[in-house]
Amino acid sequence: MPVDTPLPYQPDQRRVFRLTPADAGFALAILVLVIAASVASDAFLTERNLTNIARQIVTNGLLSLGMLIVILTGGIDLSVGPVVAFAGLLSIGLQTYMPWPLAAGVALLMGLAVGALMALREHGIRVPEEVKLVGYDNISLTQYTSPPISTIHQNKWELGRTAAEVLLGMIHGTPVGRTSHITMDVQLVRRESTSR
Repeated sequence: MPVDTPLPYQPDQRRVFRLTPADAGFALAILVLVIAASVASDAFLTERNLTNIARQIVTNGLLSLGMLIVILTGGIDLSVGPVVAFAGLLSIGLQTYMPWPLAAGVALLMGLAVGALMALREHGIRVPEEVKLVGYDNISLTQYTSPPISTIHQNKWELGRTAAEVLLGMIHGTPVGRTSHITMDVQLVRRESTSR
């Protein structure tokens, strides 16, 4: 049986930058999109728009970096990526019904609930026998997790109608004090994550 002998040491050769056809095609596509957007809209190459694009790139880059650190240091499986993407999409969808800081908070909480469910399962902790789990906003995904997550339901239609009434009142000069509070009813939707 022949014994594998190690290859003799070869010093590092200088790496030459080579542009693959796929990389060149991607760069060309981005360039064409920038040119087309610049021609289609005078606002595309403005400082405000470029700043907004840079802000989005930084946000996505920081999210990616954070996920990479979590995955590398914590030994967490790659399912954290879809949960973060889910929270981002949910946040965008909820902005129709509520101010963006609240929408981001609710989306993060729902992402945490789904992520917590996955982590509990990964560590062999049974839901609901050992831990009860409740989410917020009754998004449709909570019905399809295993087990389905109990959630707090709020009437989005009523929330939007009330917000529109307050806004119209402000436009027409009806004073809205800083200390005024509007209370809306919520409802607990019991699913398998809290009872069996």
